[in-house]
Amino acid sequence: MSLSAVLKQAGHEVALTVATEEDPVARAISYQPDILAYSVMTGSQAGYLALNQRLRAALAGPRSAGGKQPVFSAFGGPLPRSFPR
Repeated sequence: MSLSAVLKQAGHEVALTVATEEDPVARAISYQPDILAYSVMTGSQAGYLALNQRLRAALAGPRSAGGKQPVFSAFGGPLPRSFPR
């Protein structure tokens, strides 16, 4: 939420998707983000890594066809800060 607030204050467009409430792949395809950001708690890291791989794969075709760089992924929250690898 902090990252979202800072980005909005800087004039960036930000959207939130709750993976348990909607299809994150469908949402990403319709939104076409440049950055995927996750808040990861201990125990959820494997699921978020798998989701990130699915999202990046789904976005790769449209991005490369449009001449864009691959989407950038950022992981935050307690787990990545404690175990950055």
